[in-house]
Amino acid sequence: MRTRLSSWLHKLKSLFCGVCSNQPSSPSPSPVKKAELQPPSAATPAKPRYNAADFTFSKIIGGSAIKLPGQLPEGAPFDIVECEKSTLLLLDCTAQVTIDACRDCIIVVGPCDGSVFVRDCERCTIIVATRQFRLRNGRLLHLSLYCATDPVIEASEDVKFSCFSFTYKELEDQFAKAKLPILKNQWSQIYDFSDSSNKNFTLTSPLTRNDLNLTLNLQEKLLDYEQASPVVPVVYGRMQPPSDQRLAFISFADDDTTIKALRTVQESAKILHIRERKYAVIDIERFFENPGVKDMAKAADHCMVAELHIGSESLPTWCVALPADIYISPSFEAGKRDLTNIL
Repeated sequence: MRTRLSSWLHKLKSLFCGVCSNQPSSPSPSPVKKAELQPPSAATPAKPRYNAADFTFSKIIGGSAIKLPGQLPEGAPFDIVECEKSTLLLLDCTAQVTIDACRDCIIVVGPCDGSVFVRDCERCTIIVATRQFRLRNGRLLHLSLYCATDPVIEASEDVKFSCFSFTYKELEDQFAKAKLPILKNQWSQIYDFSDSSNKNFTLTSPLTRNDLNLTLNLQEKLLDYEQASPVVPVVYGRMQPPSDQRLAFISFADDDTTIKALRTVQESAKILHIRERKYAVIDIERFFENPGVKDMAKAADHCMVAELHIGSESLPTWCVALPADIYISPSFEAGKRDLTNIL
């Protein structure tokens, strides 16, 4: 009996173990991936959302509007449309600006990498820095202009042009961002498609901040953006009559050094023209009279030449205080020869 019982228990035990061995085993935990062990990365900042109103001053009547540096995305166009009796300041870089059908406005446009188009506007003061400028059907306008190429007008009359003279803290960096060469301002080289006699426009003196009659509200907003030194040298171009009191300013220095020197110069002299002059070795003897200038010219292939008008009979003290790689004619007689030779 005991033998049978033992045998039966042995079979039951074997059967039980077999059933247990046929049960599916619990899945082993999967290895944790390394990425799951790392702390979550910071979320990518959302891009700012813009709508059409962010790129337009439209139908502002008797008011003001301002875009401060950095408020527009890079390469953005901008439209100023059907505004009247308003002050509109666009102090940011743009790719293209269109100003249409504005009346009795003061408008400032910061550096534009492309073209500024002004159409169907009357009795406005417009301050612009741009690569190309086009005016059509304008009347009684004052255009304070920096333009890297010759401005073009058409079907317009009673238009005054002057050299760009507005400034604010971010302006020089914006010129660099828009790749506008500060020393190349063609503001007075105007081409009129409608009339070659130049009767539709005149050249006049640069504007000052007081000429703009900015409202107190805009003056407060501009306070942090003002900069004492002008960024663009004031060039009088064709408006200055011929004079014997002229000197040649010839720079073989880099652009930054040349610009700083010209800012010093214009404190007591008028800059009539600034031109880049490229030359070959065979031109050096013909272009340059002074032996020291010839030596500097041999180490380069171009220079910046400015024609200066001095209002006094004596030479200013800065003539001997400029960097060594900048030459100033030592006398009015030498200046006349230098300018004739190189220009």
